[in-house]
Amino acid sequence: MRQRRSWGLLKSQQEAPILEAPGGGTSTFGQSLFNCIAILLGIGVLSESIAFAYAGWIGGFVLLIMYGILTCYTAKILVRIMALDSRILSYADIARVAFGPRSIWFTVSMFCLELFTLSVILVLLFSDTLHELFPAISSNMWKIIGLAFVLPTCFLPLNLLAFTSILGILSIVLLVATVLIDGFSITTTPGSLLTPAPTSLLPDWPRLPVAFGLLMSSFSGHTIIPSLARDMREPERFDSMITWAYAIATVLYGVIASAGYLMFGNAVSDEVSKDLVNTPGYPKWLNIVMAVGLVINPLSKYALCTRPLSTTIESLLGLGTPLGHDPHGAPAHASEAKPAVPKRRITKQTLYILLARVVLSLTIVLTAILIPSFSIVMSFLGAFSAFLLCVIGPVSAKCAVEGRWKWYDVIILVVACLMALTGTIAGFMEGPPGL
Repeated sequence: MRQRRSWGLLKSQQEAPILEAPGGGTSTFGQSLFNCIAILLGIGVLSESIAFAYAGWIGGFVLLIMYGILTCYTAKILVRIMALDSRILSYADIARVAFGPRSIWFTVSMFCLELFTLSVILVLLFSDTLHELFPAISSNMWKIIGLAFVLPTCFLPLNLLAFTSILGILSIVLLVATVLIDGFSITTTPGSLLTPAPTSLLPDWPRLPVAFGLLMSSFSGHTIIPSLARDMREPERFDSMITWAYAIATVLYGVIASAGYLMFGNAVSDEVSKDLVNTPGYPKWLNIVMAVGLVINPLSKYALCTRPLSTTIESLLGLGTPLGHDPHGAPAHASEAKPAVPKRRITKQTLYILLARVVLSLTIVLTAILIPSFSIVMSFLGAFSAFLLCVIGPVSAKCAVEGRWKWYDVIILVVACLMALTGTIAGFMEGPPGL
């Protein structure tokens, strides 16, 4: 009975997902649009071109547009479920309402897996980019060197790291500009937009499932959608904002994928930035600036990415709130309440927290060494994690709240499950590009 009443409310929210922002949203339409685009335009853009090489022109554009429309639809589903109850503030809350309290552990596990995978990708991006600039030093050695740089940031307050998030979107914008400028700066193949390299109209069928994950990874970010919606000053405009955000992101992904594929054809690298650095004739200073931006990107994002993961692990180990910060990164006001335990115990707990974060970073770097292919890890992120959190989860939640399964939702779930399964298997069976 409760499910039917909930669906009646959900159905009534089809045009206006959130009628009021319980927390008093502060972000304007433009700010929310920028934040959403910043979330969508991640490092997955680097592997768009090789995804097109695997899927061909037809498959690449079909998948890209389909994923853009589909994930935009599921983002709206999440916010309409939030409109049922002002106490629903996060993706985990949505899962709890739809599937019950036991689903929270599964949801948290998926979050942790996604964050761990993304952390591995950041290490790979850092090491691969520097190896292209300084080939005398191996990629694995750069991973170890990178650990020395990122590890100290894991102990900094998040308010000191938040401002660096703008560097991420700037580096991606610079990458897009570099691809276009480089492409029009020479007329020889490979590397020219004026004289395109050989490409394929149809997919490379054995590798097509890998493209499922590579392209879907670019649209992950649904775990942040509830926060964006609640922070909008005019939440009734969420549908319009999210539509514009996904449309802009899809167009930009199409531009970078097409340009990279035209320039380097079926021989494009798993990170298009590698080809930009190694192709002669390009403006050298521009490619160096672009590469430096890609190196700074992981350094600035690593701690932001691993902090929620660290918090979860420390909580499971019974270490409490880590290093004077709450799980959301807000500084704890230690002066407001005196510790009720001896100083010696706090020191011991702090050491355990330090050790846990060091072990976590060592595990991430070790994983990056054992699985050195950027495209394989990115494909797993998209095929397994992104499909679950961005498509299967939201559509299943909608059906659970509705109490019935509509035919198009069933089709979406079946297709998404098949793509997730085949994409995950193909990603692990796929060797590094060029092999």
